[in-house]
Amino acid sequence: MNAVSIAFGNLYLNKFYSFMDNDKVIKFEITITHTQFDSDYITKGDFYFVEHNHYVFDTKLKRLIFNNDQIVTFNKADRQVLYENKISETFSIFDIFKPKNKLIKASKFELIGQEVEIYFNMKELSSYGSLLINATDGSPKLIKVSTEEKINIELKIQTVTTSSKLKLKDIDTSKFSVIDLRG
Repeated sequence: MNAVSIAFGNLYLNKFYSFMDNDKVIKFEITITHTQFDSDYITKGDFYFVEHNHYVFDTKLKRLIFNNDQIVTFNKADRQVLYENKISETFSIFDIFKPKNKLIKASKFELIGQEVEIYFNMKELSSYGSLLINATDGSPKLIKVSTEEKINIELKIQTVTTSSKLKLKDIDTSKFSVIDLRG
């Protein structure tokens, strides 16, 4: 890829980072398809990006809260709360939303109408993928990640809204069992 196309593509990647790096909560209505061993696992829910190291994924059955190095999982079906520390080498597809993350290295860019597809590599994780964004404002539309182990994750974004506050229904945990794995 020549220097002009790299600079052009990085302009769009920076639009994505600028979209994510604001002072409001960004809510995405998403569908995640995880393909492994010829089986598809589909999860629908709401993803709230609060700030750089704080985000929430809420579904009918679970709520995961990532806040700095802490992860809290509310299993609504089994009535359990799990507290754990994030292992530094682990990857969540939600980590791609972090502004100016060091995970992805863009390799190719393709303008498709009003959208730009940014192809990237994640060498530390032996993974690669693409990020489809709106060319005008940088809002994400689709994220795909594949690994050498033939694991594919696709995160499709149906709607995007912003708010000055995080709006989630409280979960009554008075009858939940607590599992604390935080050492």
